[in-house]
Amino acid sequence: MKLNKFLFILLSTISALYANCSTLPPEAQRFAGELTPINRETFCNKFTDGQRASAMQLATPGSNEGVVTTPDMAVQKVAESNGSQPKTMPKNCPMR
Repeated sequence: MKLNKFLFILLSTISALYANCSTLPPEAQRFAGELTPINRETFCNKFTDGQRASAMQLATPGSNEGVVTTPDMAVQKVAESNGSQPKTMPKNCPMR
């Protein structure tokens, strides 16, 4: 069981490293460049254009009444509000 979980995490991480963001507009590509691999994969390959716009707006300084939202936090908030939680890497993961 532990091996299956490890393999799943490993494959998820590898696929996230190769997230294809090249078809996105330049501003979305710049935003994606600030994300961890897992959140980049979600942002580039799973989000709709509207979800991407929401995440980028959430991370805009001054858009949350003084609350600082990082790009990764914004992607996670949008994913949560749409019923999917992106997988996060453990803090000690060397890929982070």
